[in-house]
Amino acid sequence: MEISQSFIKSFWSYLKGKECGIKIEAQFVHQIEFPPSDAMRLGQWFEYMCTGQKTKFGHIPVPDRLKPKKLTKKEIAEGKKQEDVIGELGKKYKDALIHVDMFKKMLEQYDYEIIDTGVTLKNKELGIKGDIDIIARKKGEERVIFIDTKYSGLLDNKWDELGWADESLSTKDKIMIQAVHYKLLGIDTYGYEPDFYFWVFASNNTTDRKNIKVVVDEVKFQEHKVIVASVREQWNRHKDNLKPLPHPKRCGSCILNEKCPAAISVPIEQTVYYG
Repeated sequence: MEISQSFIKSFWSYLKGKECGIKIEAQFVHQIEFPPSDAMRLGQWFEYMCTGQKTKFGHIPVPDRLKPKKLTKKEIAEGKKQEDVIGELGKKYKDALIHVDMFKKMLEQYDYEIIDTGVTLKNKELGIKGDIDIIARKKGEERVIFIDTKYSGLLDNKWDELGWADESLSTKDKIMIQAVHYKLLGIDTYGYEPDFYFWVFASNNTTDRKNIKVVVDEVKFQEHKVIVASVREQWNRHKDNLKPLPHPKRCGSCILNEKCPAAISVPIEQTVYYG
């Protein structure tokens, strides 16, 4: 298996008893598309508006819109048709457009030009792969840089493992593993280590955003190679006996639940020891 950073994180969650093995197999082995959450849909649309990049499965993201206004008698008499009327963007999507404009201003201010988007890079020696959001470079220079856009409501959160607070960011392995993984792919592809940036935009306001350059210590590269080898070894031991993690909420929203023998709607009895 070619190991991606998202697979590493999902498989780690499985080993900790926090992710369903059946879902992991469907996603990463059989490449079954699972519907995105509302937050993911918003992030996908934001990225599409910034770069024109479709989803992993080739879809053009569709924004949420308000119910279209009814045409007046005058408009109908003028030949307009109700089915052609498009509702206004929902508020969150309208707000996202402000960040889209800022994304473009950031490119201009830093004098970057986009070379490509959504490119899958592979390192055959390590057996890893990754989808690069944006490959860019400073105008007039040859060296490329990687930019990964994030649309998050956790820019000031230091406690959540996916929070972007400045004071705790360097300890967030679940975030930083992406930079290490992609830099290793860049070294193999280009023969040098591309600079890596997270461009993070707030999904809960229209003013907060961050440009984060990630500098990776050489030790982390070696550690990541060990992690990849360990994940592959553990995957080979578990892949033929992946265990489900049934839960009414989880199963109820899973596209596999109608055919999954492990799916449940009645909660499993659990015991809490107190005192």
